Amino acid sequence: MSETIPVPVIIVRISDGKVLYVNEHTCRVFGFSTDELIESNAAGLYENPDDRKMFLKKISEQSRVSDFEVKMKKRDGRILWAALFSQMMTFRNEPCILTVVYDLTERKKAEEEIRRLTERLNQKEDKYLMFRLEDTEYGIEILKVKEIVTMTPITPVPKMPPYIKGVINLRGRVIPVTDLRLRLGLKAAVYTDQTCIIIAESGSGKNRSMSGLIVDAVTGVCGIRARDIESPQALDFLAAPDIIFGIAKVENQIKVLLNWSDVQ
Repeated sequence: MSETIPVPVIIVRISDGKVLYVNEHTCRVFGFSTDELIESNAAGLYENPDDRKMFLKKISEQSRVSDFEVKMKKRDGRILWAALFSQMMTFRNEPCILTVVYDLTERKKAEEEIRRLTERLNQKEDKYLMFRLEDTEYGIEILKVKEIVTMTPITPVPKMPPYIKGVINLRGRVIPVTDLRLRLGLKAAVYTDQTCIIIAESGSGKNRSMSGLIVDAVTGVCGIRARDIESPQALDFLAAPDIIFGIAKVENQIKVLLNWSDVQ
């Protein structure tokens, strides 16, 4: 009976919880001999007695239980995550519960590993160069930043959008420069001693390029965890949605994070 089924099958008497039947696979999975299991109490296979009580309550109400996830115990004390599929039946003229046990241990381990890696990713801090425009702090990934230069003469380029101020000569290299205030739809401002140009790199290989952003002032470097960043759509942040990839909450302050490649 049930010996050909490659999963544990257990029959338990309802009146006292005694095990009346197990197949060979039950013994292999749980590590007990048939003699050890027969006439033992099924409650001993549960890690948490409250789970057993909940299981019995469900099956008494519905006569069957499907996919009841629970922690069970092997003979050596190791945990077996299981999904129980059970129904009431009569066995040897006594009311019993027939249970088929599916081992979920490997799946649970995989789920836990995914959860652990996700949590680690969420805790990981990326560094951002922070700068100010009006009264708001913005940031871009610091790995993109090559240098910061003071304001330098900019050569206008005809037929460019208003926010493209022109190009600068940086040690023999021509760098296009964007006024970030104008790119974000903010009011133009008079340049001050704190105004500077952030030089950053985008792309890779043959597509690698350098460009500059004019900002009011650089304020520092900030480590921001992925878990503290929300999408602008989630916060109905409608300003320049093509440029802004995230809104970060750091020490009760809002930081607007920009996608460097889209700013250009």
